[in-house]
Amino acid sequence: MSERKRPSLFGADQPEAPAADPLGDLSDFRPGRRHADDPRLTRELVRPLAEQSGFRSRDPRDVHEQRPAEDYAPRPRGRPPGPPTVAVSLRVNARTAALLDQIAAEREWTKTRTFERAVAALELLLKEGRVDPKSLA
Repeated sequence: MSERKRPSLFGADQPEAPAADPLGDLSDFRPGRRHADDPRLTRELVRPLAEQSGFRSRDPRDVHEQRPAEDYAPRPRGRPPGPPTVAVSLRVNARTAALLDQIAAEREWTKTRTFERAVAALELLLKEGRVDPKSLA
């Protein structure tokens, strides 16, 4: 059985010659403040490379500027949580479904809000005795 080399997933069978790195070897890079004596990290060298690659930067901020404490406080995301919900699936006739849609559209409510308000209204009518439960069949 002969062994064949699988083609490269990245298109080239032969590795391409590495492009010359304009910043040189950065293997000794350590995060932290930029040193003025390091010629590789000058603005004059970095800015044209950034513009050539399409990198857009924000204006630099003073590193010694103190940020207010509220900037560090966690911010709530999205809507505040409401009461727990459950999914309800109902089979209703076409007239009832159309009426639910019509009421929701007229009042600019969601179907959920319309359904919840309809149930609350029915509950109120039953408590007041204005509707006979047996007549709702």
